[in-house]
Amino acid sequence: MLLRSPRRIITIRKSLVIFSCLILSVVFLQQLSFQAQTVYLNLSFNIANIVNVQSNNVEDVKYRIQLFKGKCLSSADGSVVSAMFCEPNKKQSFKTTFDGKLKFDRTGKCLQRSNISLPYPGYSLRLGDCSKAAQFDVVDGVHIRLISDIQDVPSKQLCVTPAFVNDTKQSYTIEAISSPKQGGLVSLLPCHDQYSTIHLKPEHIFMKDREALLQPPSSPDPTCNYPACAINKRAPPVKYQPLHSTAHRCKTLSDCVTVVTKTARRPHLVARLAQSFRDVKGYDLPIIAVDDGGEPYSSEVMQNLSRFKNVNYIISNDTDLGIALGRKMAVEQVKTKYFFLLDDDSVVNNMTNIEQMVEILETTDAALIGGRITDSAEFAGLLRFELSNLDGKRRLTLYKNACLKLNETVEHFPNCMRCDITTNVFMARTRDILEVGGWSKELKIVEHKDLFLRLKAAQKKVVYCPDFQIFNVKQEKKERDEEYQKKRFSRFNLMKGWFNNIWTVDGTSELFFKRMSDDIQRRIENES
Repeated sequence: MLLRSPRRIITIRKSLVIFSCLILSVVFLQQLSFQAQTVYLNLSFNIANIVNVQSNNVEDVKYRIQLFKGKCLSSADGSVVSAMFCEPNKKQSFKTTFDGKLKFDRTGKCLQRSNISLPYPGYSLRLGDCSKAAQFDVVDGVHIRLISDIQDVPSKQLCVTPAFVNDTKQSYTIEAISSPKQGGLVSLLPCHDQYSTIHLKPEHIFMKDREALLQPPSSPDPTCNYPACAINKRAPPVKYQPLHSTAHRCKTLSDCVTVVTKTARRPHLVARLAQSFRDVKGYDLPIIAVDDGGEPYSSEVMQNLSRFKNVNYIISNDTDLGIALGRKMAVEQVKTKYFFLLDDDSVVNNMTNIEQMVEILETTDAALIGGRITDSAEFAGLLRFELSNLDGKRRLTLYKNACLKLNETVEHFPNCMRCDITTNVFMARTRDILEVGGWSKELKIVEHKDLFLRLKAAQKKVVYCPDFQIFNVKQEKKERDEEYQKKRFSRFNLMKGWFNNIWTVDGTSELFFKRMSDDIQRRIENES
């Protein structure tokens, strides 16, 4: 769709409504009646955003233009265009004009080719006079392609692409790259299927998603001076506050707790999870399972699921929904005040003390109570944003085992302690998770730390109870969906890049508590 065509924008808006209605007709729920609000059309990052925003003036809408792994198209000096961390406290949005130009909102200048020489076939980009600016269209919703220019236009299709100039004694070349560094080059190159991919996110949606990065710093910290460092501030200790009246206490677990799981074409594992509650606990809990779309399941599979009337099994129209968005969809359907998150290959055991988890949530101000996977290595710990003394790069570090070492126990629950992050075995207040926005839906995988950082930024309290455990029972290799496994591992670096750019860090690391510096330990103890 041409960015410069308002008539086509109106037409596509109408077409999108019709298309949405058709999509609704093919999304279905197995076992219980389907709720329309669970439909997600997965249009978050394509041209549909442009036509799906309620505005009579296209130029009223501002967008963050995110590159392949999540950095933003921006400009530090108002002239040179580069790849920058997408930071909500900085003006980095663009407006689309009626004549197909991209106007940088902070300066009012438009995107155009510059006269700076680059190796063929690359052209550098800058911001300049809009009357002389280039015109662009968005190809298939994922590439920004040059369509006209005041200068002669080469015959090849050129797209906005992060790039790297390889200057050696033997050659001087320019290459498309997937992971531009902070301030890295963005140029016009022959369109690359992957590396030229862009994501258009309306500014108001972007700002809502990144509220966690707008926290005011608690005190100046010369060792960590970027916005995410404010998230290091710890929440106050967990308060014990038993209800004076039992009127609002849980009478039965099934009225208070819903099990939530995201699966990827593995309904037999959801059935196994549901069966484990009957076998070990002797009761059913409501279960909401969200699955990716695909070919209809066999009657045998459906019959197996039908044994569990408590299971609300939702199949998306999206064949690649992703963990984050799937979980978010499930939590939005929860009607109980608490939900119990489990992976689909989990089963409960005799150490899955659901009653105690509910008791902690009923009598404290904790937002989330996490446990662990039986016979697994210790994972729960503290999260810290840091600035490297060696290279000045931003890092997020998970100090595993730190919660056990600090041992800041919860009143009346001596086996439970304050923490920042636990495994994906937890019970949480539904309201608190919805308040922080759940998970970043861009993250198909590598979503784990994302939720806990949102909770930490909002000063929501996390408790870790190592005695609360479940089994994780992996499938036999012959039973695994090899296609899904390949897809999962092939996209790991892409999703890791997105996670890093969401939280504006160059990288993440995991260390055991004993490797935490004395200075950081003192800071944590002073904040406790």
